[in-house]
Amino acid sequence: MGETSLQDKFDQAQQKINEAKDKFPSLESVEEAPKRYNPYKGQPFLKRVVLGGNFQVNRQQPVSFDAAINLTYPLGLKSSVGISGATRIFVQKPKENQVKDNATSIRSFGRYNFWKAFFIQGNYEYTQLQPTDINEADLGERWVQSALIGLGRSMTIKKGIQMNLTVFYDLFFDATTSPNNQALVMRLGFDLNRK
Repeated sequence: MGETSLQDKFDQAQQKINEAKDKFPSLESVEEAPKRYNPYKGQPFLKRVVLGGNFQVNRQQPVSFDAAINLTYPLGLKSSVGISGATRIFVQKPKENQVKDNATSIRSFGRYNFWKAFFIQGNYEYTQLQPTDINEADLGERWVQSALIGLGRSMTIKKGIQMNLTVFYDLFFDATTSPNNQALVMRLGFDLNRK
C-alpha cells in the first residue's frame, strides 16, 4: 500500500514536469525560467481578445434591462482591461405620467483576480440619456458619467464559457441625473474563452 502511494506521488510529479516542459519547451535550466509566467505573451491581438457581454435589470418603471457587448484584453493571468458598448431595452410601456430614459453607454473597465475565482473591477462609463414620454416625444438629451467599483465572482459553465456576477457601487451616483435608480448595480455577464 505504501509503495502504491509513493508511485502515485511520483506519477503526479512527472505529470507536473511534463506540463512545465510543454509551457517552456526551449528552457535549458530552472535558472532561466521567467519570474512571472504570462501565457498571452507573444499572441496576436485577435487571438488574445475575449468576446463577452453582460446585462443588468433596471427596476424603475417602466421596467428595462441594459444589454452590453464586451471585448476583454488579458494582460496576464490575473489582470485584464476592456471596452464595452451597451443599450437599454424596455420590456414595459410607459404609463401616462412616466418618462422613458433611453440609454446608450460606452464603457471602459479594468479587472484584477485577487483570489481564486474572485475579482475586483473598476468601470468608467459615459452614457447618453434620451428621455421620452408616452407618445415617444423627445424631451432632450444629456450625457452622464459613472465611475463604478465592484466585487465579482467567475464561474465556469462549461469549457469555453465563463459566467461573471459583479456587484458595483457607483461613486458618481446622483438620484436626479444617474442612468441607474440606485448606487448599487448588479450585472450578470459571460466570457467566451478559446482556451
